[in-house]
Amino acid sequence: MTKKVIMTNKGVKVGKGANTLLNLLLGANDKPAVKDEIGKIEYLNSRKEKIDIITDLSLCDSKGSNRLWEYVLENTGYMSGTVPIYLATDEAGTVDENILFELICEQCEKGVSVITIHPTVNQELLVLSKGRMIPCTSRGGGIVAYDYVNNHRYENIYLKLLDKIAQKCREHGVIISIGSTFRSGTIIDAMDRTYLSELDEQIKIADYLDRNGVNVMIETPGHIDPEKLLLLCERIQNIPYPVMPLGPMLTDIGYEEDDTVAVIGASMMGIHGSADILSIVTSREHLSGIPDIEEMQRAISKYQIARHIIDLHKIHNYDEDIRTAKQRANIKSCDITASHGCKRCGDVCPLRFDI
Repeated sequence: MTKKVIMTNKGVKVGKGANTLLNLLLGANDKPAVKDEIGKIEYLNSRKEKIDIITDLSLCDSKGSNRLWEYVLENTGYMSGTVPIYLATDEAGTVDENILFELICEQCEKGVSVITIHPTVNQELLVLSKGRMIPCTSRGGGIVAYDYVNNHRYENIYLKLLDKIAQKCREHGVIISIGSTFRSGTIIDAMDRTYLSELDEQIKIADYLDRNGVNVMIETPGHIDPEKLLLLCERIQNIPYPVMPLGPMLTDIGYEEDDTVAVIGASMMGIHGSADILSIVTSREHLSGIPDIEEMQRAISKYQIARHIIDLHKIHNYDEDIRTAKQRANIKSCDITASHGCKRCGDVCPLRFDI
């Protein structure tokens, strides 16, 4: 099946034959934390960090320039992404459809590039998920599911609004990313009936949006072991839409090293033609607290290497490797930062032997 290449409203290609993009997830759970998150954006912007999208996962709505998604649009060259369901619920967990749609309209009109929705929730998937070790690990999807069940809805809030959202996103060239509510939260649940049934629903909704002229991509998977990941990649290769994995986490025991675990998973998916945008996972993915600038930077650095490895395979971009190889050959040292050769090898450096 031919893979689609879609274009963001910033003129950036996503999909087969295009550069792999990096998506950084930031967010404030309360208003005092907004300043810290803006500080991270300013830090990245000052360094001209090589990421592409900053997605705002905030649970609090700070008006004006203190909204992270809006701050990104007004003060940086990065694309902005959102998960609007976070800001459309009341204290009882009920989603206000008017607030949700109005927020999506505002974000589209102001230039957000990617909006993540969770339209797959239905009774069948909820029943299936009860047989899992961890039924649901998606925060946005969990909100949609709770609203669906608690308010006895005939269909989930996103399906109810889907045509209106599609029209708005089409008008402004905004990509709809179809989130995975029931992505596995443990490798034990990976590729189970719940996951595969939801993936089918994601594809069905993507097909509908695509027929209606909307740029669309799919988010998947979550936790999955290497063997099942290879099986999933075979399946994803037959999906025509760009894919943004969340991780994937190849083991459940990587806490404190989750960025490394996820980078390995993302690299595997990428070289198997199944990852177009990488969502950056930090070492704190399964720990309490919010990543600081140092932890964020370490994760970004690892993902930049993962992206490069993927693009060696995807678009055959060897320029940096050729340049590095030439430097090592010219100075006869593996360490291109040292002025007197590599101390590890000393006088027996093979690059200095005349053979």
